[in-house]
Amino acid sequence: MSTDDFDPRLGPAVDGLNPPTFQHPPWTVGVVLVFAVVALLFGILVRPIWLLVGSPFILTLFVWIGVRFTQWQRRRRA
Repeated sequence: MSTDDFDPRLGPAVDGLNPPTFQHPPWTVGVVLVFAVVALLFGILVRPIWLLVGSPFILTLFVWIGVRFTQWQRRRRA
């Protein structure tokens, strides 16, 4: 692995050629997704204000799901 393929903040590039899909460490993406699910549950079951408060996290969840679905579709067609 060359030094061009590695950024210590992001980790190694996938296959040494392509950068990772999400430019953040995996644990930060996971934390945001957990916050999104919690905000959705609280917003639906407890108080709707949590849908507004958690909207940035919820939008990130929808983008993450869309990207994963698109990647899955492309792999299935290949």
